[in-house]
Order: sequence, then C-alpha cells, then structure tokens
Amino acid sequence: MERSSSDQVNDVDWISNLPDDVLLVILSRLSTEEAVRTSVMSKRWEHVWKHIPHLILDMTRIVNSKEPIYGSNRVATLMTKIIDNHRGHLESCAIDHYSFQSVNGMLNTWIQALTCVKHTRVLTLTHHCPHPCVPMDLEDFNRFRDISPNVMSHPSLRSLSLGFYNLENSLPFSNCSNLQTLKLSCIVAEVGVFNRVLAFCSSLEVLVLDIKFSKKNGDPLKIENKKLKLLLVACCRNADGIRVSAASLEILAITYRYFRRDEFFLTAPNSNSIETFGLQGNTCPTSATIYQRRKKALGMKNLSTYQVIF
Repeated sequence: MERSSSDQVNDVDWISNLPDDVLLVILSRLSTEEAVRTSVMSKRWEHVWKHIPHLILDMTRIVNSKEPIYGSNRVATLMTKIIDNHRGHLESCAIDHYSFQSVNGMLNTWIQALTCVKHTRVLTLTHHCPHPCVPMDLEDFNRFRDISPNVMSHPSLRSLSLGFYNLENSLPFSNCSNLQTLKLSCIVAEVGVFNRVLAFCSSLEVLVLDIKFSKKNGDPLKIENKKLKLLLVACCRNADGIRVSAASLEILAITYRYFRRDEFFLTAPNSNSIETFGLQGNTCPTSATIYQRRKKALGMKNLSTYQVIF
C-alpha cells in the first residue's frame, strides 16, 4: 500500500531543516547536558551544540551522591570532553565541582582550557559546599591550590566569579589587568593574599566581596583602584578595617559590618556628597535589591553621588 502524501509530510523533520542560528536559539533553552544529548539525534544535530555561547557544567546535578568520588571523576572526564569539543565562541562558562577536582589538578586543566584556549569572557567557578549556610570555616573550604600562575590574565577574560574557596596565594591572579568584574563569594584567605589579588586586578569596574580573613593580624583590607565604579562588601569577617581609594567610584554598599565605622576609610573625589543609608545593626535587608537595581547605573555618565549602605 502506498503511503499518503500527508504521511510523507509528517515524516519530514522540519526542525532539523532550520538554519544553525535558529537551532542554537532552541538549544539555549536547554541545560548544557540536554543540549549535548541532541548530538545523537541525527547527523544534522551532531555538532550544533558545540557552538552554544554558554556552558553550565554542574556536577551536583549528575553525580550520584552515594558514590561522590567515583562519580565526580567520571563526570569530570565528560566535562573535559565537552569543553575540549566546543568549537564556537564561548561567552561564558560556569562550573560547579567537588573537592576532588582541585586535588587531582582537573580544576587547573579546566581553567587553562577555558581562558587560554577557548578565550571565555565570563568564568564562574564554585566549589560545591554541602552546607552553604554554615559560617565560613577555614578547615572546611576547598583549597584553590595548584592553579597555574597568571592563568586568569588572558586578555579575553573580563569577568571572574569564585565561590567557596580558600585562596592560599595570589599567583593565579598575577597581572590580571584584563578583569573588569571580580566577585568573591564565601572566600577565605589571609589579608595579604586579598590585598595582592586586588592590587593585581587594576582595571576592575565592579567588585563584590563576601570574604573572611583566615586570621586577624592588624592589617586592613586595601582596595585601591582608579577605575572601580561599584563596590559591594556583602561580608568581611575578621577585618581590621577597610581602606578604599577609588577615584571613579559611583556606588558603594556595605551590607554586613564586622568592623567599626571608624575602621572604614574612603578616599574619593567629592566624598562630602556621600549619601548614607542609616540602617541599624549589621544587616541590610534591601542591599541585594539595591545592588541589582543600581547596576544599570554603571553605563551612565556624570553619576557623582556615592551611596554608602550601612
């Protein structure tokens, strides 16, 4: 029996006939794992995912919690293949990993591939913390170790976010004048390490800090940057004060204070025009909302009023 014309029309794979640009829009709606799986659908789809501009590689969504070591190593190998096989322009990549990938050097391999080979512009690295609400504890944090010097200094890298690490030294940040945005979330280090990292990142326009000094030694945190426009200090524990020198500063928010107000020093033009929001205690419940709303102001000129949120 001959097939009807309607059956023949129904057999046509109309989606696969779409141009690559349209297919990439479709894949952008999927998770990275789902996008990669489309490569087995047909020859037409085999290489399309390799050109998606954003990768989100989250081990915690894939690894069996009952076998974290074996599972994470297996998934880490797959993640490496995904990074290596990507062919197009990679605008951003976010990686959420376990401690084992720092110990065996895999994290360093990923960073080198993403910065030096793939020329990623926005990089987010997060050490999976099983209890993120627990106060920062030096012993519980993953060491950001065995990372190659200058690995963050590739000129293509513009934004870097790190979460739940213990920075043992500042070598990976040497000569990082390429970075315009730096976000350190739940990061532990000595104050000297923090100061060297911030000194290396001389072109920052946005700086977000949620940090803890591993010990108090009497030295303040020093933020000296002529290009810095937005500074958000979400947390700064064990700090012996903060000294800020920022000629271009437009927005300054301090949401949790672990230092006295007389331990905060600001050097900036027109500092007498600072507008202070007098919030009681150490908390600022609207700071995140203010930060999101005010980020748009970075593109505005002649914004000279500083906003200090205490």
